[in-house]
Amino acid sequence: PKARFDTLPLAIDELVAVLPAEHELAKDETVGLKALAAYPLILTHAGSQSLVARMFEKAGEHAHVTHELSQLLSILGFVASGQGVSVVASLALPEQYPGVVYRRITSGLSRRVGLACLNDRRLSPAASALWQQAQAGAMKKLRNVAPGSG
Repeated sequence: PKARFDTLPLAIDELVAVLPAEHELAKDETVGLKALAAYPLILTHAGSQSLVARMFEKAGEHAHVTHELSQLLSILGFVASGQGVSVVASLALPEQYPGVVYRRITSGLSRRVGLACLNDRRLSPAASALWQQAQAGAMKKLRNVAPGSG
């Protein structure tokens, strides 16, 4: 969010470790960055690459990046074949992929996903309809997690 934009939060997207299913770290529910840094890292050129780099930097760990790929399915294939581990935004991942598991990262990082516009009262009819629909969905989510709603 920036002061000059009207914003509407939609989701929080957590970075997760992507590991070969038989990897020694796969047995744990969460994985530390120090443990991940010990293995070859396969990263994406897109979206979350700078977030991943900052996460390792902030933790004082040096990631050994061996591959940088553009396609998520290529990353998953490389990980499944045992060529390394990866860190990917959870919303980008399929629910399952053969040969890989997803694990939360201790002291991990998340990113906020949302809509932004210069002025939510000056949108085109189509953009206004999208904004209103997203706003209604966000309000519904909030009601479902409010205390006493369950």
